[in-house]
Amino acid sequence: SAPGCSPKIALLSEIGPFLLPPGTSYNTSVQLTPNPNSWNKFSNLLFIDSPQGTGHGITPNSSYLYNDQNTADDTLSALISFFNDKFLSLRNRNIYLAGSSYAGKFIPDLALRITYNLGA
Repeated sequence: SAPGCSPKIALLSEIGPFLLPPGTSYNTSVQLTPNPNSWNKFSNLLFIDSPQGTGHGITPNSSYLYNDQNTADDTLSALISFFNDKFLSLRNRNIYLAGSSYAGKFIPDLALRITYNLGA
């Protein structure tokens, strides 16, 4: 299996618009409750499974090389597609990168690629 942890933990138990009831398994069908402290009250949120194959992410390539280089490149491609192909209306907004755990490595790598590739 792929390394990493899905951001659905943060989405459903920390900063997302809805919360799982305490003690609920992620595999259980339950009623979500509104999160009074959700970050989406102040900004748009985008959760990306990273690297490919993590959480609910998939990769059709069984020989995919899991490394920091590919993770940063793939995430940059996803962001470019998100802003240039899918949601043009969000292109001029500020972007803030955040993550947990090993994202302490992923995020700086991604920030360098954004700076280098987009002339930020």
